[in-house]
Amino acid sequence: MAERVRLPGGRVTGQLLTFKPGKFGWIQPNSVIEHPEAQQHGGKIYLSCDDMETASASVGDTVNFFVYADGNGLGAQHCKAVSGKGGGMGVVKSAAPKVQNAQRAAKTAGKNSTVQQKYVAVKGQVKGQTFAKQTFKLQPTAKSMPSPNGMPGDGAKVSQVPDKTSRQRLTQRISGTIHKWRGEIGWIKPDSKIEGVKKSQLYVHQVDFRQGDESLIGHAVTFFVYQDEAGVGAEHVIVSGAAPPSGKKTAFTPKVLTKSLLPQPKMKGQRKVQGQVAPKMTMVQKTKKNRRKAKGGEKVVRASADLPRTRVTDASVSGEVVEWKGKFGWVKATDAIEHEKAAKRDGKLYVNAKDVIGGDELTVGQAVEFHVYEDGSGLGAEECIAV
Repeated sequence: MAERVRLPGGRVTGQLLTFKPGKFGWIQPNSVIEHPEAQQHGGKIYLSCDDMETASASVGDTVNFFVYADGNGLGAQHCKAVSGKGGGMGVVKSAAPKVQNAQRAAKTAGKNSTVQQKYVAVKGQVKGQTFAKQTFKLQPTAKSMPSPNGMPGDGAKVSQVPDKTSRQRLTQRISGTIHKWRGEIGWIKPDSKIEGVKKSQLYVHQVDFRQGDESLIGHAVTFFVYQDEAGVGAEHVIVSGAAPPSGKKTAFTPKVLTKSLLPQPKMKGQRKVQGQVAPKMTMVQKTKKNRRKAKGGEKVVRASADLPRTRVTDASVSGEVVEWKGKFGWVKATDAIEHEKAAKRDGKLYVNAKDVIGGDELTVGQAVEFHVYEDGSGLGAEECIAV
């Protein structure tokens, strides 16, 4: 089966033209879908029986669905019948806004009550016939969470975490600013408009941003944008800069560490500053210095997280952990890195536990994303995060 790629923009409505139960059918969309594969099959959208979520559907029914492309044309997934041609059950209206208001009121009053969402058939009932009510617990997703202007009060907690199984990533890593944060949830404002996304701010949960708290409001971050059945949100969030003092938003630029944490060696021809005393060398340091001189004067710099560094990449790169020794290890980029020091250490990049986001211990074979930096020992990885 060809790989499916969901189109951004949310659910689409259409009319069921043909449908063979247990097999497949075709849908005529109500609006034009802009996509290179939209004109295949005469503009119709393919529907597999496995993607039909309504128990019964017939030709002429109005349905809504997500659109995907698989190289053979457009298809429908998570398809639901919303009305019948024969005047059956009408559109089932969601009680999500009322439920959200009830949740906020319960949290403000300090109650731990569980609010349930109810769906009831609104028309088309036969006299004397009753319809069973279905109850569902709300899940905190990008759309069901409160808006930025209606967030819960200080200290509020969300007991359930978002479901990541139905997510689809929409962008590469982009930059933005933490706009609001309360309890376990917040909102990020992207630096530029995202094509196909109408919202100016993106929902983020603490499971996607482990450092998230109120102290980071105004800080610059980078992140991926995802879409699920409920909407869009931000995941794999990394802090990339401090909040600007004047309130202005700073652009996302590579970070250069100019101050060294170790004493700087005296350069050839540099004069000694009057009153400055050089640090005394230990016997071990003197022995190592003499050995280097015996080898021809070439100085070997060991990899360390404390060496002065300069970032090489503008965007994060993907790679894999090839060695891990508890406090440090080595990673290898998936694609070749164009740099004069890239060939050192057989293409491996040094990574220290201090440069791992969240402080998690890495394992050999684990997929990671990171920025590449250069120091005196070669190339290394910083802002490393497991994916």
